Formats: sequence, C-alpha cells, structure tokens
Amino acid sequence: MVAAISGQPRALPVECALQDIICQHRHLARVLAALEAHAKAIEAGDVLMDADFVAAALRYIHAFGYGMHQPTEEKYLFRAMRLGGAPGDVIDTVVAAHDFGAKDLARLENLFAESRMPPALASAAFLQLLPDQLSLEYANLAYEEKVVLPCAVETLAAADWPTIADAFHLHEDPLFGRKFAPELAPLRQCLLH
Repeated sequence: MVAAISGQPRALPVECALQDIICQHRHLARVLAALEAHAKAIEAGDVLMDADFVAAALRYIHAFGYGMHQPTEEKYLFRAMRLGGAPGDVIDTVVAAHDFGAKDLARLENLFAESRMPPALASAAFLQLLPDQLSLEYANLAYEEKVVLPCAVETLAAADWPTIADAFHLHEDPLFGRKFAPELAPLRQCLLH
C-alpha cells in the first residue's frame, strides 16, 4: 500500500475496484429486494401496485444496472480478464447472463407499460414474470462475486487494475450517488423508510 498525504494508507487499485463493484452490486440488490417485497405485498393483497415506485425501480435497474454497471464490467473488467487468460467459460457465462437479463428486462418493462394502460390486464403477467427476472438478477450478482471477481483477482496483473478502478469509480449512481435523479424519487422514498 502507498501512504497517502494524510498518513493513512491508501487502498490499492484492485481493492478500490472490488469495493466499487461490490458496492454497486449492493445498491442493485437493495432495489431488487424492494421490488420483490412490493410484488409479494401486492400478491398477498396487502397493497395495490404503486406504479410510480415500480417504474422508478425498473428505470434504475435498466439505466444503472444494464446501462452503466454491466457495460463497464464488459468493457474493462471482462476484456482485461480475457486478455489476461481467464477461463473463457467464466466470462462467457456472465456475458450470456447479461444478454439474457437485458432481453427479459425489456419484456418486463413492456408488460409493466401495458399494465399502466386501461384495462390493466398485463399486471398479472408482469407479476408472474417479475420473480424470474429477480432470480436471474440475484443469481448474476452472486456468480460475479463468487466466481468472476475471485477469477479476476487471480488472473489480472497489478497494472490492469487502475484502469478498471477508475472506470467503476467514475459511475454516477442516479439513486445512491451525489447527483440524485428526480425521476427516482418514489424509489428513494421507499428505500429511506
């Protein structure tokens, strides 16, 4: 470790990258858990669907998870792993999960959009597909943390990590970051209560 000006040790790039990746996974998992809890409450008859909350949750998963986090994994982390000789099946498995998840999320978003239009016949289909999407998302996060990240630590050289760390550190999380996206207010309000 390199000493910082303040005298405190500064984390190595590998530590910074892993911390940011796992932190982003935790943010996504919080949103998934809130969406899952809401769906279970709807199915139990405890609440009606809060369309603004669901829309904000889907928007966050789409924009941050599929629009920012996963492309950065693929462009920086997985690319470096391939070049560094990581087993191809490890990377191929996670990239396939990203592709499959993106397609299923698009279907889920379409069903949700249809459920907001009268008559709301699609809401049952939306609630039926949602658990599958959530399971896929949870499984992908677990696979990345249990398989992909340890493989990256074993495979990549110290020189690979600064670029990866910088790429993830530059993410501006629209829900948990410094610049909050107002369209996510219903989601933020739910998570803060």
